[in-house]
Amino acid sequence: MNLSNSQNRSRASNLKYLLAPRSIAIVGASSNAEKLSGRVLAYLQRHNFKGKIWPVNPAQSSIGDLTCYADAAALPAAPDLGVVALSPQASVKAVETLAARGARSCAVLSSGFAEVGKEGAALEQRMAQITEAHDMALLGPNCLGFFNAFDNTFSTFSQYAGGKASAGPVAFVSQSGAFGTAVAGLARQKGIGLGWFVNTGNEAALDVWDVLEAAVDDTRIEVLAAYVESMGNGRKMVRLARRAAKAGKPLVLAKVGNSAQGAKAAAAHTGALATPARIYQGVATQLGVISVADEREMLNVIEALLRAGRIRGHRIGVVTMSGGAGVQMADLAESLGAPLPDLSENTRNKLKPLVPEFASLNNPVDVTAQFIAKPEILENAVATLQSDPELDCIILWLQMMDGFGDRIAEGISKCQGTSSVPLLVTWVAANAGTRKALHNHGLATFDSGADAVRAAVAMARSSNAIALLEDEPFPSLSDDRPKSARVLATGAAAEMLAGCGVPLARSVAVNSAEDAARAVDGDQAYAFKIISPDIAHKSDIGGVRLGVEGKDVAKEVFDDLMASAKAAHPDARLDGVEVQPMAPHGVELVFGYSHHPSLGPVVMLGHGGIFVELVGGAQFGVAPVGARQAEAMLDALPAQDLLDGARGRPPVDRKALAQSFADFSNHVSLHSDALAEVDLNPVIATKDGFIAVDWLVSAAAKETEQ
Repeated sequence: MNLSNSQNRSRASNLKYLLAPRSIAIVGASSNAEKLSGRVLAYLQRHNFKGKIWPVNPAQSSIGDLTCYADAAALPAAPDLGVVALSPQASVKAVETLAARGARSCAVLSSGFAEVGKEGAALEQRMAQITEAHDMALLGPNCLGFFNAFDNTFSTFSQYAGGKASAGPVAFVSQSGAFGTAVAGLARQKGIGLGWFVNTGNEAALDVWDVLEAAVDDTRIEVLAAYVESMGNGRKMVRLARRAAKAGKPLVLAKVGNSAQGAKAAAAHTGALATPARIYQGVATQLGVISVADEREMLNVIEALLRAGRIRGHRIGVVTMSGGAGVQMADLAESLGAPLPDLSENTRNKLKPLVPEFASLNNPVDVTAQFIAKPEILENAVATLQSDPELDCIILWLQMMDGFGDRIAEGISKCQGTSSVPLLVTWVAANAGTRKALHNHGLATFDSGADAVRAAVAMARSSNAIALLEDEPFPSLSDDRPKSARVLATGAAAEMLAGCGVPLARSVAVNSAEDAARAVDGDQAYAFKIISPDIAHKSDIGGVRLGVEGKDVAKEVFDDLMASAKAAHPDARLDGVEVQPMAPHGVELVFGYSHHPSLGPVVMLGHGGIFVELVGGAQFGVAPVGARQAEAMLDALPAQDLLDGARGRPPVDRKALAQSFADFSNHVSLHSDALAEVDLNPVIATKDGFIAVDWLVSAAAKETEQ
């Protein structure tokens, strides 16, 4: 069920009663620990919940030493939290009774709601309406519940709660119960404590973003993490990411389901290219979200954040006992856009007397296995790289060496304690004792060099993006968007784009061959383009002719274009031909905008012209973007040599181009209620400036046209 922002805020206001209740009513409570509600009761008692527990079950007068109540109406007081585990229909009735009793929140563990069809969806909607009317926070339905290990509140039937649960500075929220439990289990194996674990289930009211926003405000939480299948209200994700960045709390997201929808049917290139995966990745990068592929990468990143600290840049130094492993890590780092930098002459000179004569002094530094006999070789190599101001992170690669684990772990832990440069330790095939020794010394450990490199690069990207968020405009959170749209004629489109930050090429519309001849100057070359609101991409049907010179040629080209358009689209409205002086040669780019149903205004920057979909690598962000963010998007385009001045051409003015794109993003954001899609393609950039020579605008249709 999709609810308004005000409804979600109403439920979120009572999140504190859900996550840190002083009293819990378990509706459907059982003395049988194999049942869901029986597990909840058992886990609360096992973990020594300090508040009041009120079992509710009309068939029993007591469970253990706890008085059992017939229904929520009979409770001695209004509970902070009601946990419900009944049939779907009975769950709705229980929620209604809890609401009438004054409960501040409820967690519905029961399944059989929207996930099973229309009848279940109707019950879920009714439940949401009840909680909305009574200002209750609602978690679920169809969820595992949650635990707050800080306060010994284990309102869940997850098997994780059956074991030892150490509170740690991580809040993990999952839309999937099974995946969430798997992550919690992996965290326990790695010695990472979860302070909060919340499974949001069907999200009839509270969603993953609501819970994570509450975690931003908890001083005990240092890292936010989530598994997300459905983005829901993406504008809430944007707000969360900004708040988390400001609070200095990294946000780690595993977002799945990005490829199923594919590209939507759209008039503009931006709409066609704006697939879920591209948009999510672009927005995540823009906002400093650490995007991970799976549970393994998520736990690797979380461990690195907790034990090694934030990584401020992409400059990675590698120390290894294997040349082959070093080469593999160097290859991966380069493929991820973070090639290993060369070591400074000063650092190489410091290393030379510290390592064996045959060791490599390049990056990666291969100290060979000689350090087993002389452990100080390894320690000195790591410390030397950490002292290099041109490196942001050090990765150490080791393997096996049973019997030396404690000694080596103690040695490299000294490096961790004396330097602010993060140290990530890869120890392949380490035994349990070695791994424990590393953890005891607070070292972040990885099973492979690839894992460490991916974690380091992801964390560095996040830090770089967050640095750009300062003083940048806050992305629009408006729900306004056109309900239907129409493609505007060239002149009307130009009027809509007035003041958009990009100069538009001068042009004139002609309606006859004679007018075309009068519009050209004999000493100038021109571009001729068909004008039709029904033909979005003119070049696809031969509706564009470049380099037209002379009045006689102009007449012929006019007639040819009109005939070609009529043949390709017999029913299209033809409003003549646009005549435009040829633009100077330069780099062709595209500035695009489309309205995403969840995120709102989304902008695109990519290579333009006819190669917009062929070159690839277009960058997306939620509008408006700032100038520094726009420059980062420009730097991420694949064909950087074109921007830098390939084949002797002068480089483009990156800063001016980035500012222009930022201005464009602000313009479309301000007019998002009237604009559906915009393409400026191509925008031709040179060393002297830039100009849009073609544009397409889909705007809100008038009421009579809808």
